[in-house]
Amino acid sequence: MGNLVEKEIKKCCICNKYTDTIYEIKFKELIGLAAEYKQHISVCKECGFIFISNPFSEEQLEKRYTDMSKYEYDSKEYCLNEEKTYIKRCERQYNFINSNIIDFDSMLEIGAASGYNLSLYRSNKDVLGIEPSQINCKKAKEIYEVDMFCGMFEKYIRNESHKKYDLIFLSHVLEHIVNPDNFIKAIKEINNKYIFIEVPGIDYKFMDEPFGIFCEEHVNYFTVESLTKIMKKNGYSIVDMNLIFGNNFRVPAGWPAISSLWIKDDVYELNLKFINNSINSLMNYISSSEKEFEKVKEIIDNIDDKAKIAIWGTGNHTSRLLGGTSLLKKNIIKFYDSDVRKNKFKMIGRNIEKFNVDDILKGRVDTILISTYVFQEQIKDYLYNMDVKCNIITLY
Repeated sequence: MGNLVEKEIKKCCICNKYTDTIYEIKFKELIGLAAEYKQHISVCKECGFIFISNPFSEEQLEKRYTDMSKYEYDSKEYCLNEEKTYIKRCERQYNFINSNIIDFDSMLEIGAASGYNLSLYRSNKDVLGIEPSQINCKKAKEIYEVDMFCGMFEKYIRNESHKKYDLIFLSHVLEHIVNPDNFIKAIKEINNKYIFIEVPGIDYKFMDEPFGIFCEEHVNYFTVESLTKIMKKNGYSIVDMNLIFGNNFRVPAGWPAISSLWIKDDVYELNLKFINNSINSLMNYISSSEKEFEKVKEIIDNIDDKAKIAIWGTGNHTSRLLGGTSLLKKNIIKFYDSDVRKNKFKMIGRNIEKFNVDDILKGRVDTILISTYVFQEQIKDYLYNMDVKCNIITLY
C-alpha cells in the first residue's frame, strides 16, 4: 500500500522551472493509500505555483475517488435531501455563471457527484457529467435525470467521441490533478467557449484547523496569481472572479475558494496586479499552523497514558495526529467513524466501528478523543445529548 509517483516532481508544470521543497507533513495510516506518508510541499519561486512534489499515483487516487467519494449518496431519501452546504455552493455557482454569460447551450461537468448541480441547468442545456462513483452515476440518472459517464476524465477522453461543450465546469477538481497544465490543455480540445473553475485559495487562507488545507487528495494549492498564470498560459482570459470565504463553514481544505469564469482564445489582455504573493501567503499559513498545532500537541501530551481511548474520526486529520504528535504512545482501543465504508479497514491494527454506547457502559472505553475539526461540534453535541458518561476530549 502506498505506491507514490515513480520520481519526485522537480519542475513546475506552469513555467518548467526547478522548484524547492519547503515543508514536510507526516501522515500515518491514510486509509486505502499508505501506512506512512511524508508529504512534500513545494513552491515555484518563478511563478508562485504551490504543489505536492510526491503525490500518490493517479491510479491510487482514482481508486480513492471511486471507492470513497465524499459526495456519494446511496439512498433516494438522502439524495433528495442533499447536504445543505453542497446545495448552497451549487446555487451560488449557478447564479455566478448566469450573471456573467448566457451564450452557452451545452455543459460538461467533471466530478459531477450526485448530479444535483447539472440538474440546475438541464431544462434548457445539453448537459453531461463525468463521475467515478457508480452509486452517484446511478442516482444522478434516477433522481435528477442527468446523463453521466462513469469513470475518470482520462477514460472519457480515451473512449468517447470528442464532442465539444460550450461550458466546462470544474468545481473543486483542479486541486486534485497531478498535472493541471496538461489537464487544462486536454479540456481546451473539447471546449468551445468557457471554463468555470472553483478551487481552494491559499492566498487568503485564514487559520482554522492547523495545516487543514493540506490533505492527501489535494495535489495543488492555488492562489489568484498561480491560477491566472496557468489559464493565461493555455490561452484563456478571465471573465469574472470572486473570492468565497465560506463564513460559518468548517471546511479547512475547501475555504476560502477562488470562483472564476474564463473565456477561450485569450480575447482580453490580462493586466492584474496580485494583492498577495503566493510564497508569502504559503509561509504565513504554515507559520500560523505550526503555532496552533503546538496547542493540539499539548492537549494530546496531557492525556492520561492509562486512559482507554476511542478516537472518533479516521480521516487525514487523525492521520496527521498519528504522524506528528504523541498520540501513538497513548492507549488507543479503537476508532469510531460514521462512514460504514471504512469499517472494513483498520488503523494501527485497531478496528474502525460505528459508535456504540456499550463501549462506555461496559468499560471498554473511558475516553473519546474527537479527531476532526469539521465535525467536532456535531459529534460533541451528539455525545452530550446521549448523556454519554466518559471523558470527551476536543482539540479546538
